[in-house]
Formats: sequence, structure tokens, C-alpha cells
Amino acid sequence: MKRVGMQSKELFASVREMLLDAQRSRTFGSVALLGALVAAAGSAPAAVMNLPAIPDKPQDEQFVGVRAPWRDYLIAVRAARQIDDPLARCLAWPDLPDIAWPAGHAAAHCHYHFANAPSPAQTKALLDAGQVDVLEAQLAAVSAGHGQREEAERIHTFVHDVAKLPDGERDALTAQWIEAAPDSAFASMMRGHHYSRMGWAARGVAWASETTPAQIEAMEGHFVEAVQLYGRAIELDPALTQAYIGLMEIAKAVSDRDLEAWAFAQAQLAGPACAEVALSRMGALQPRWGGSLQAMAQYAQTLAPNVEMYPLQANQLAAPYVEAVRIEMAEDRYTQGAADVIEDAVRMASNEDALARAAQLSLHRSDGSSEDGIKGLALLLQRERFTQLTPWQARQVASRLVRGEPEWAFATAADAVARSPDDAYGQYLLAAASYSIGRFELAEAHYQLARKDPRQEQVVLRELVTMWMYDAGLPTEDAIAKASPYLDALLEKYPRDGRAHILDWSRRESLGQPISRRWFENFLEVADSNDPLQVQAIENVKHALAE
Repeated sequence: MKRVGMQSKELFASVREMLLDAQRSRTFGSVALLGALVAAAGSAPAAVMNLPAIPDKPQDEQFVGVRAPWRDYLIAVRAARQIDDPLARCLAWPDLPDIAWPAGHAAAHCHYHFANAPSPAQTKALLDAGQVDVLEAQLAAVSAGHGQREEAERIHTFVHDVAKLPDGERDALTAQWIEAAPDSAFASMMRGHHYSRMGWAARGVAWASETTPAQIEAMEGHFVEAVQLYGRAIELDPALTQAYIGLMEIAKAVSDRDLEAWAFAQAQLAGPACAEVALSRMGALQPRWGGSLQAMAQYAQTLAPNVEMYPLQANQLAAPYVEAVRIEMAEDRYTQGAADVIEDAVRMASNEDALARAAQLSLHRSDGSSEDGIKGLALLLQRERFTQLTPWQARQVASRLVRGEPEWAFATAADAVARSPDDAYGQYLLAAASYSIGRFELAEAHYQLARKDPRQEQVVLRELVTMWMYDAGLPTEDAIAKASPYLDALLEKYPRDGRAHILDWSRRESLGQPISRRWFENFLEVADSNDPLQVQAIENVKHALAE
């Protein structure tokens, strides 16, 4: 064997090209545990939120290889997602293929979440300016006709936005409001919502048997305040369905069937079209609150005749299916049968829980039936149309977009990391997306956090090496200096990693270092002939050793 043959530029060039091609075609997520919850991964570095724009790209270059009908759907989602206005974006978002939603259903769902209503910041500004009368007039206009026609459901947008404020902000805002307008039904209702939220927070989310007496006592103290405020709001405005809904939610928590029935009856009279009333009633009929699947199905039957007039209520027709599947999944029965049931729910309505469950069942099965990652992605993106994804859901979306749509994946992964910084897989996805869009220093910072999970350290080290050695555009000496600490760690911790040895081969060639016959013999001992990325290198080395 000629010693120089082992250093030939021709031999090395084919290996380097192989590595680069592999790097460009890597599928993040397949090499790391999906949805891993990893402790002690640290916090996200600062300055992540400079989100890149999704670049223009001809349609024939988008989602290449994705089968019909999902490719056209994903292309349409990509276009809609770039619309800034939330309501316009939701309305432009495509429906899922093969659904039978009532006419106007998706639009009603969009208006339910994103209709124009005063924001919490605008509310605070009006109160600070002493313009409570302006605020009241705006809310009166927003709620005009509420409960009688679905176009007037936008009051819920306002209520939900205020209710989601941090406890301290919500407390201060509602206290300021009711002090400025003690005879305002809206102020009383929103102050009631504040105490209701505090009561639920005090109780926690555990089953009643696992809730302590101290938690129950704290909950009841807040609920007493809330009930008095809801009563005052109803006295001031008997048509205020949100106050009745507040009472229904409290009745559910304390198992007061009489109060729940009364509040529901009054809410129906005040607002037969109110989707929130139907949502609250269906929730109270769930088995966990003393109801049953049969009771849920019976209530759904009473709603069915109204769906043509009130299409958003179709979401509650799907609720019994969702609950049945939730019970199955709670027992780790991710089966084809459960998937069939939830697909029926998705066909009839855009119920957000149905979309989430259907996505989970597309991404994971416990009975050996086939999974469908593209369908799972499509379902999660449809859920994102109406509501923010959970961190877990955002990670699933990012893992399936990071290869072909890294800018989109970056935004989704950054959102997941911001809300769940201790998840190392989220850190990995943000690092991988940063790498793909050329933010190399940021990628390194998030790779370091992802590396704290020992189950993905190997792939993290590989990508750090290839990033600095090949893709960062550094002069050879600087590239090797940046990559070497990670390559040395990779070789030390994973001495039988054939890819690591190929990278070491690349480094030696770049530095002009001689490579002995024994080095190549050792490479053949550890190389994996089942790894397509190593096959060409194995063949090249065997050929050279035979000379």
C-alpha cells in the first residue's frame, strides 16, 4: 500500500462530499428522542427572538416529495402563516382535506378567537385616562347581539385575553375597573372571573381525592367572592351570559348540580347561540366531573339541530368522541380504533382538543399500527390556526420542518424553548434551525444546552463538528480550531462512532497530517456498514488498503 494513497485529495474529496450531502439531508428529530422531557438543561440564551422571515420560494420547491393531499395543504398554510393580522391569517388558513364542517364553521371559529375587541393594554390605558365610559361603550358594541348570532361572539376574545393575564396584572386591572365603575356589569363580571381563576389555581388540577383540605378551603374562599360578583353582574345585566358561565364553572368545581343547572338554563335563555355556554355545559358533563359519555352524547344530540344556524356549536358535537379517546389514551391505548374515532370528530368540527388528540395518534401508536408524521404535522398546524401550540406540539412541528423550512422551524422552536427552556430536545431543535439559517454562534449556544441530555450528546457533537468544520465559512485553521474540542470529545466518548472517525480523517487531511495504515485498519474495525453515510468511506479505505 502506498502511504501517500491514504492522504490523497481524491480519496478525501469523496468523503467530504458525502459528509456535506449527509449534513444537508439530515432529518432532525429522527436521531433524538421525540418529546423527551429533560431536567437541568439550563435556560435559553438571550437574544433568540430576532425571528427570520420565511423566504419566498416557488411552489414547486415547497414540500417536495410530500404526498397529496397534504402537500397542497402545507403550501397553503405556509402562505397564510405569513399574514400579520391574526383574524385575517386565520380566515386565510386552509381547512383540512376531507372534512365535513358546517358552512361558516371555520370562519366562526376564527372570529371566536381573533375578533376585534379591546386588548388588556387598551383597557388599562382607558382606565388610567379616566375614560371608563369609553371602555364600557366599546364593550357594549362588541357584545351587541351576543348570544343571538355567532358574529357577536367576539366578547369572548376580550374576556379570555384579560383572564389570561398574570394573576397580579389581572388583579390590579379588575380592581381598578370596579373601583372606577362599581355599577358596571362588565367590571363585576371580570372581577368575578379574577376570583374564579384564583380559586381554580388554589385548587390545582388533581382529582378531588388528591386535593388537600387546605386547597379546598382556599378555593372556596375565592369562589365565594366570585359568586357574589357574578350575582351583581347578573343583577345589572341579566343577559350577560359570561356571568352565568362563570357560575357554571364554579358549580362544576364544587359539584353543585343545582347551581350548574340553574346557571345553564339562564344562560340558554340569554344566549342560545353562545358557543361558550355549550362548551361549559359539555365540560360539566364529562365523567371526571360526575357526568358520563352518555350524558355528553345526549347533550350533543340537543345541539345538532342548531348547527346549521350556529355552526361553531359543531365543536361540541365532537366533544363526546374526544372524551372517549382521551380515556383510551390515558390508559396508553394509542390504537387504530382510537384513531378512527377521533378522525370522525375531526371531520365534523375544528374542535381543538380533537385536532390535538388526532395528531398524537398520528405520531404514535401503541398497537403496532402505522404512524403518519405528515398527517400529524397537518393536524397540529390546523390546531395552530386557532390557538397557541403547547411546547410539546411546537417541538413536533419544528422537528418536521427544520430540514426543508428552517426559518419556520426556528420560530416554532424558539416559541417552545421560551415556554419550556428545560426541555433539551427543544434546545436541540432551535440549535439545528439556527445552524441551517447560518446563525452559528446561536446554534452553538443551544447545542451546548441540548448536550446536557446524554441521550442526544452524540448527535449534538457531530453537528457541532460539521457546522464549524464545513458550513460556517471560516478559514481552515479557524474552522479546525472551533471544531476540534467537539471532535475530541466525540472520539473520546464514542470511540466506536464511525462517523467521528471520518470527521477525524477530514481534520487530519486539512492539517496535512500523515495517516497511518493502522489508523485506517482501526476505522474499518469500528465503521458501520449498515450506515449509508459510512458505506462509501468503507469502500474507499478497503480499496486503498488493497493497493
